[in-house]
Amino acid sequence: MISATSCNRTSADKKAIARDTRIGCRLDNPVLEGFVVVNYVTDLERCPNPPGNQTVYTAMIIESYEDKPIGARMDICNGQEVPKGWVAVGPSQGAVACPREPGDSTVGPTRFIIQRVN
Repeated sequence: MISATSCNRTSADKKAIARDTRIGCRLDNPVLEGFVVVNYVTDLERCPNPPGNQTVYTAMIIESYEDKPIGARMDICNGQEVPKGWVAVGPSQGAVACPREPGDSTVGPTRFIIQRVN
């Protein structure tokens, strides 16, 4: 589980974040039901490459969307289905997340924004 550390957060906030955010391996684990991918990171200790694979971003950070209130927005990595009860709002221009693998020449945002509607 990912630690929840940030300035100005109460211990209850940190526990809620830790409960709702997890890390998993991209290559062999599907995204858990009720979660979306919000970033890709390198974690070769927990998520090593199989022989012959040179993936740099071997882990995915996933976050629960089920507990978010109506109107909430989330930035999620491209290539995912929009969850039921949510709509795609548009591309995310925020901070760098969901990096492309080296050699991927695709241009444009790597994330998009979804919003809960019901």
